[in-house]
Amino acid sequence: SKAGCDSLAEEIKLREAKMHVLVNCSGVSWGAPWGEVPETQGWDRIMAVNVKAVFYLTVALTDLLAKDSTAEDPAKVINISSNAAFSAHADDSAMGNRGNGVWAYSTSKAAVNHLTRLMAVTLSKKYVTVNAICPGLFPSRMTKFVFQEASDALARNQPLGRVGNSEDMAGIILFLCSKASRHVNGAAIPLDGGAFIHGRQTSIDFQTKSKL
Repeated sequence: SKAGCDSLAEEIKLREAKMHVLVNCSGVSWGAPWGEVPETQGWDRIMAVNVKAVFYLTVALTDLLAKDSTAEDPAKVINISSNAAFSAHADDSAMGNRGNGVWAYSTSKAAVNHLTRLMAVTLSKKYVTVNAICPGLFPSRMTKFVFQEASDALARNQPLGRVGNSEDMAGIILFLCSKASRHVNGAAIPLDGGAFIHGRQTSIDFQTKSKL
């Protein structure tokens, strides 16, 4: 909620006079058959956490980010999106698996990518850059059920024969946090080993009923 974002921002302001980097990384999903997606959990909560919170927390912390920022040393906002933002597969994907679609999740991540561009244009005036990272398959709490059911199959289905790991994520985060990225603004950067361009977005053949 906006109130929750404002409360968190106020606590940060009590401790910090300047913010150099903000990473918006909270995310949730929900898988269900077409026609059985619950409105509150399956849509409203996902859009609130994945999109609305990114906006309101960044707004609440803009003053800290803009303070003392310059064209040569801008502050950085990094939004964690997903390569699901690029895909038109909802119920035929590794995240959704057959019959359980993730329509709201994919929509929310596409919204994050566009919000990233909108924020980049708005905040560039304050010397704050905004970029998004679009991970493919990485082990996480949200993907735990997928890896428990078909870890080896997921790896074999990837172009490089493996899924992402913490070093892959750390590398792109460090780049975007550093001065090396100071001229990168409004980008949505795929981090999926080429899975999307190889068309490796369709589901692995396993059966599981899940609500992420």
